[in-house]
Parts: sequence; structure tokens; C-alpha cells
Amino acid sequence: MKKMILLLGLAGLFIIVFGQTISVDATNESSPPPHIELTNIFQLPAGSNSQLIPTADGDIVQLTDTLKNQNGAIWSTPNNMMDLTKDFESSMYIYFGDQGTSAADGMAFVMQNDPSGPNKIVQGDGAQLGVWDSSSYGVWDKGIKNSFAVEFDTHDNANGGFDTDVSGDDHVAWNFPGDRSMYHDYTDVGDWFKKKRYMDHRNTQYPGELSTDKWIPFNIKWSSQSQTLTYQFNNMAPVAVSIDTQNVFKSTKVYWGFTGSTGAQIEMNRMVFETVPGLVNASLVETIVDDAGNSVEQTTVNSGQTLTYRVEGSYLSGKQEWKDVLANLQISGNVTYVPGSLKGKSTGNVEVPLPDSSWNGNQLQVNMGTLNATENLAYLTFKVKVNPVSALAQVSENSVYAGKNHIEASNFVNYSIAANTAPELTLDNSGTTQTNLLGNDYTLTGKWKDLDGTKGELHYLVNGKESLENADTVTADTWTAYSHTISASDLVLGKNTVEVYVIDSHGAESAHTQLTIQVKAAPELTVDDEGKTIKLEYGVPYSLKGTWSDKDSPTAEFYYEIDGQVVGPIKEQNPVLGADNPYTHEIDGKYLTIGLHKVTVYIIDPDKNKSTRKTLTIEVNGTLSFTNVASKVSFQTTEVPLKEKMVARNKDWDIRVKDTRGVGGNWHVDLTLDHSFSDGGTSANNLNEGLIYRKGTSNTDILPGVSETVFTNTTTNTSEVPVTWKDNEGILLLVNSADYAGVYTGTLNWTLVDGP
Repeated sequence: MKKMILLLGLAGLFIIVFGQTISVDATNESSPPPHIELTNIFQLPAGSNSQLIPTADGDIVQLTDTLKNQNGAIWSTPNNMMDLTKDFESSMYIYFGDQGTSAADGMAFVMQNDPSGPNKIVQGDGAQLGVWDSSSYGVWDKGIKNSFAVEFDTHDNANGGFDTDVSGDDHVAWNFPGDRSMYHDYTDVGDWFKKKRYMDHRNTQYPGELSTDKWIPFNIKWSSQSQTLTYQFNNMAPVAVSIDTQNVFKSTKVYWGFTGSTGAQIEMNRMVFETVPGLVNASLVETIVDDAGNSVEQTTVNSGQTLTYRVEGSYLSGKQEWKDVLANLQISGNVTYVPGSLKGKSTGNVEVPLPDSSWNGNQLQVNMGTLNATENLAYLTFKVKVNPVSALAQVSENSVYAGKNHIEASNFVNYSIAANTAPELTLDNSGTTQTNLLGNDYTLTGKWKDLDGTKGELHYLVNGKESLENADTVTADTWTAYSHTISASDLVLGKNTVEVYVIDSHGAESAHTQLTIQVKAAPELTVDDEGKTIKLEYGVPYSLKGTWSDKDSPTAEFYYEIDGQVVGPIKEQNPVLGADNPYTHEIDGKYLTIGLHKVTVYIIDPDKNKSTRKTLTIEVNGTLSFTNVASKVSFQTTEVPLKEKMVARNKDWDIRVKDTRGVGGNWHVDLTLDHSFSDGGTSANNLNEGLIYRKGTSNTDILPGVSETVFTNTTTNTSEVPVTWKDNEGILLLVNSADYAGVYTGTLNWTLVDGP
């Protein structure tokens, strides 16, 4: 007993987790999970009610049918005994029928070296489950000797019976059937002194009702170094049992199998196998890496990432080849296979591309051939794209290589997918008011990025009206510039609200960002003589005329430039917004010197918006002209002299000349007498001498029809020049004693001549 207690204490140090086991619902006893063929693996002892049922997918072991008083057993063949000097594993599914609480009695997994070997069968009551010693007081050696058993008991024989130390439910427990110390005979005083027996149940577990039409996983693992058997039933905690093989089995090789029984009640007892100890030893490893080759195990990936899956199966050793291996895996619905990326290597040691038709939705099945010591490697590799998820998603991937004689499940690769992250967007000048002139386009600029690195759709709303632009796929978490031109036709005078956001290809939407565009109208201006060349005489003013209008300003300032020199501002009123306002502004002639002048006209509103500049040219030419010629001039009245006399001019000789052609110009005034002075009488008397031009002491007769220069000048400024002479010079009248008294008239023609 002390030794046994010590061994149990040591057993608690070994904890092994069978990560790949799951409980599988079956429709009935003929629909087990995937399983292998059992040809030449097991044999039936004489008297066993068990049978091997072949199916298209493998073999089913039926220990007992739904009949009363059945005893069943199957044992490994001599070639398939467990070698306890080597590590091994085995996985299977057990079926307990669908009898519910009326099911009885159960079955047991057994390792044994009974003298009868594979021919051993226990013919007894149902409580013995085909393995334990008699349940009757004082009766011995009815069980399997040199053995270890794990029972799956569907019927509680309590109330002083075989299962007195059990709570009264279906249970799983272990013990050594051939060890008499585990059985206890006693007299039940409370039951009329009946002689009874009960057995010890070790590490008792209560899995709930077993006969529920379900196939339940059961796994064993043997460590030769620690001589520990670890088993796990369904999803219950693994149980580790230390076994002194020489003390218990008297050997390092044992038969193994299952026993089962029914009594007054019935139960369908069946099982199928995925792996058989020592038949095929194989491994299946699944890895998943990102583009950088880093494992994603226990990490978080983002949608849009590309991952590479690799499932590698290896034949390690065994009594048989690993026959007709079918790779079977189903990837998560949160990833999508990348077409054209499936490759594989199996028999022939050559990697080849595999057709996409190997996929059926998210499920992949590929025949990998037969693996053995020579052709010992078969793998698959392919790529997937991570799908967007709305919340953090957990992914757990594994694979199965199912051969006819061995089914190997891979490790689980667990990773998380981060929730699809909304893209981010910036808008230059967001939150501000930007001014734009009516009729001008406006260009929006900014940046956007997406943690998932997907393609985006940029949305632009102008006063609620939307336009779209498809953006290229961006590098994950990298800012990318964008620009968008808003057509002037989409902008109204006044306030315009602009909103920008981006939606990625998975529907995640960025925050909306805004700015305001205040559209201002620039004044409009017309100039009557725009583009023309206006010729003016020097000193003559010019009137600028035209119209102006402004759609949003009540006033404006009028400016004009003469050869770049600004004149203004001149305040203008705009009583009716948008209406044409006529204007007239005179340019003083003093600003217009001789020559060409470029005149530019524009108007500026209070928002500093300026109209289009309008131009014209003014050509100012200088002139030489009489500014005044007296219509009548006269000489002083005189008497007929006794001798020749010069008669002076009266004060009515007002003759003026103006030369605006520039300083230094020479000009002179010529005088022509139409005809001799005449008194107009009937006798037609003429003055004998008439007009003369006197300069100094020299006299020149002014004869009818003959032009005579009477005044010369060189221009020094643009002022008027009076044509005058000294009192005793210039135009004088010469009379003598031969002339008759009278009033004499004549016509004088004045000519202004340019030149010296």
C-alpha cells in the first residue's frame, strides 16, 4: 500500500495537455469521427461478443451490442503489443450508445500480461466490465491478472455494491484489476448482514451522462522514462498514473485493448481509432508566418496582411507505412486563400504547384500519398490574406493528415486579428475659413493613412453635394498626400461648407474634417475706350468712362494709373449689389505730357478683391496754333500829311500763338495783304504806300498777294506768345500827301509757319 501511495504521489507531477481533443456529436453509432482501418491490429478472444465492422472510412470496433448479458473484448495482436520501453501515444473515440440513464454497464481500456494473453475474456456480471475481479464476496481470480485498467462506468453499483465509494453518477476511474488489495469484502450490517464486495476507484472523474449518442475522445500517452501513463477523457483534466511495469505486468511488453459488458440492462459499446501505439509514429507541424518570416503564434495581425501557412507531416517510424495519407484542413473564415499560392511536396521529393480546385471554400484536401522511411516528408504551403474584422478576432488553426492506418493532428497555431482600424485623414486648413474668388476653382490638400494598408475611397462634400475619388492602396500606417480640386461651378457666392473623409475597402470610415470656403465676388469693370489709343492735344483733359459692379460689396475704391503712377482711391457707391454703376473720372491734362501714356484702370472692394485691370493708351501731341487772332485791327486816325508819314497801330491788335510741341521749336508769323487798302468809295481811292513791315530802320512794303514774315520766335515754354512789336516797329501804315482823306480798309491774312 505504501508503495502504491508513493507511486500515485509521483503521478501527480506529470501533467500533459492533449490540445487537439474535442467532443464530437454523432448522429448515431454508425457515424463516428474520422478513423483508421484496423486490419491485423486486433483479435477477438473466444467467447467475446465483440466484432469488427468495416466501413468505407475505416473500421468500427463493437464491444457489445444492445443486448443483455454481453461480454466483449478485443486485444492487440502479438505484433501490435505495447512496448513499454518506448514512448507511444494513441487516440480514439468511444461511443456508449443512446440509452441515457438506463445504460449499463460500460467498458474499460486495459493493458495486460495475463497468462491467457490475447485469449483472455472475463465471463461475469456486468459490474466487472469484463476486466475486474468478481463482485461477489470471497470469490477471487475472475479478473484479468497483471493488468491496468481505466473504466468508463455507465451504471453505478452503489448502495453497498461494487461502486460503494462512487457518488452515484457515470464515472471514469483506474486501478489494477489483478491486485486483491483494491477489493474489499465486508458484511453489510444494515442490509441484513449480507456479504458484499466493493472496489477502490482512483482519480474518479464524473463526465456526466455518457450514453447520449456521442462519440467521445479518449487519449493515452506513455512515457517510458518516467513509466507514466497519462490519459484524458473528453475535455476533463488529464490523469497521470505511475506504473511499475515489472511489478504490475511482469514484462515490458503488454497486450492492450478494450473490454465491456452488459447485465440486466443494455448499452451499445463502440470505438474507433485515430492512432494505434507503435503502428505508425508520425508528426504533423503547422506553422504560420508573416511576410517577414516571423511566426504569428500568440501575436496580433492586421487585416490585409498576407500570411504563409505550412503544414509538414513526417513519418518517423512504425510497424507499417503511413498509407494513403489525405491532408485535411479548414482555415478560419477570417482569412482568404490567395489563389495560385498552393504548393506541396510529397512522394517523389519534389515541390510542385497544386491546383486551386483542391479547395472547397475554406476547406483543403490533398492526397499526399504513402509515407515511409524512404519517402518520409509531405508538406503543403499556401498564402492567405487576412480579412477585416469589426472586433478583435481569435484564430486557432490546425490540420489533420488522415491515412488508412494512422491519423495525425497538428499543433494548434493561435493568433489574433486586430479589429479593422479606421483610416486617418488630415485636411490642410481644417477648421478655418478660406477666402476664394467667385469663378475660381479651389484645391483641397491633405494626407491620409490606413493601419491596414488597404485601398481607400475619398469623399468630398461641398454644401452637402458629394463627389468621390478612389485612392490607391496605401502602405500600411504610412501617410499619403491627396489633392482634390473643387470646380468653381460647385461653389456659391458666400459661405460654402466642405467636408472630407475616407472609407477603406473594408468599410471603416475616418473621422470627418471640415473647412469653410467664403466665396467673394471681385468687382467687375468696363472702360469705354479699353484697348484703344486716344489722341489728345497737349493740355486737354481726358474723361475715363465706363461701368462697374460688385455682387457683395456696397462700396469700392476706384484707381487709375498713368504710366505706373497711381491716382486714387476714388470712393464709389454700389447701391444695388450686382447692378452696373456708370462712372466718369476726368484725367487732368496736366498729367498728360507730350507722348504716349499707358492708363490702367481698376477697382478694389473692401475685401481687397480687385477687378481685372483695364488699359488704354493716350497719345498726347503738341500743336502750334493761333490762340487768338483779332477779327478787326486798326491804325490810329491821322490827317493827310504834307509829307510821308508812318501811322501807329491802335491797341486792338490781339494776336497770340501757342506752341505745345516742346521747348526749342521755331516758328514765325507771315502776313499777306489781299488787296491794297481802299476807301470803298465811288472813286475807289487806294492808299499809295499802304502797309509796311518795319524792323529797326528797315521798311518792307507789304504788297497785295505777297507773304511777308512779320514775327519770329523760339519756344521756351507752352505759354501763349503774343505777337507784338515795338511801337515804331512791326506792322505800320504808311501815308503821304497824295492820299485822299477817307476810311480805308483791307484784308490781312495771318499764317503761322513752323520753322525758323
